[in-house]
Amino acid sequence: MPLREAVLEASQVRLRPILMTTFSIIGGLIPTAIGVGAGAAQRSAIAVTIIGGQTLCLLLTLIVTPVTYSLLSELGELRPARIFKALRPLRREAAQ
Repeated sequence: MPLREAVLEASQVRLRPILMTTFSIIGGLIPTAIGVGAGAAQRSAIAVTIIGGQTLCLLLTLIVTPVTYSLLSELGELRPARIFKALRPLRREAAQ
C-alpha cells in the first residue's frame, strides 16, 4: 500500500478512539477544574494541567505523528548520494 494511503487509512481508523478518550478525560475533569470549596485551587490547577496536556497529546497524535512519519519515510527512501548532491550548493555558499 502506498505511504499516503496507509497514513490516511490509519488516521481514519484511530480518529474515533482518540477523540473519545480525549473528550471523556476532559469532560470528567471539567467539574474539578471549575470546582469550589476547600482545596479547590490545588485540584483545579492539576485538572487544568491535565486538560492542557491531553489536548496537546491529541494534536500530536492526530497531526504531528503522521506528518513526521511520512517525512521521515520519504527521507529514508533517498539515497545518500542524492542527499549530498542536493547539499553541495549549500556547502559552497557557506564556505564563501
